Amino acid sequence: MKALWIIPLIFIKTFLYYLESLIHPLRTLDIKQKWAQMALGYLGYELSEEGERPQSNDGLILVGNHIGFLDIIVLMAVSPQITFLAKKELKYWPLIGLVAKHVGTIFIDRNPSADRTQSRKEVAEQILQNKAFVTVFPSGTTSLIENKPWKKGIFEISQSYGVPVKAFKLKYQPVRESAYIDDDSLLGQMWKLFQVEHKKVNLTWLETFQIQDPQKAAEDIRSYVEMA
Repeated sequence: MKALWIIPLIFIKTFLYYLESLIHPLRTLDIKQKWAQMALGYLGYELSEEGERPQSNDGLILVGNHIGFLDIIVLMAVSPQITFLAKKELKYWPLIGLVAKHVGTIFIDRNPSADRTQSRKEVAEQILQNKAFVTVFPSGTTSLIENKPWKKGIFEISQSYGVPVKAFKLKYQPVRESAYIDDDSLLGQMWKLFQVEHKKVNLTWLETFQIQDPQKAAEDIRSYVEMA
C-alpha cells in the first residue's frame, strides 16, 4: 500500500525541510512553498487556480471555506507569504507545532477567559509589520458546506486597522475523502486518500472587501463564498 511508505516519507521530508530552513533562514518562504508542493504531490493532488492571486505590499486578511488539513497545504503551495491562525494547543504537537511556529503561524488562545484585545493586536502586528497574508477560516471548524455562521473577530480587526479582506473558495474532488471533519483522525483520513486516484483541488480567488460593518461582512462574505 502506498500509504505505508508515503505517510512516513512526508513526515521525514517535513523535518528535513525544517532543518534546511534553519540553515538558510533567508530562504524560509521558498522552502515553505517547496514543502507544500511536495506534500500535495505525494498526496496525489492536481492543483488548479482561478481568479486574481493576492497582491499587496501592505498585507492582507484572507478568508474562505474550511474542509480539512489539506486547505493549509494548498494555500501555502500557491503563496508562501500566507500564514495562519491556529489554536495555541497546536504549538505543542510533535514536529507539526515546531514547524508551524517557525513559518510564522499565529497561535491564538481560544479559552473564553483569554485576552481578546491582545490576540487581535498580535494578528494586526503580523499583518502590518511583516506584510503577511494572514489566513483565517472564520467558521472555526471544518465542514463540507460552508453554512455555519462565521465569527466576526477577524472582520473587526480588518475594520479597526484598515486591512482589506480577500475571499477564496476551495473545491476538492472527491470531497469527502479530502475532508477532515467530525470524528476523522489524521492518519486515518490520510490513509483513505491513497485509496482514491485522480484527485483534484481547485483554489478560486474571489473579491477583495473593505470592511465597514464586521457583523454584516461575516454573514455576507460567508454566503458569497458558499455560493461561489
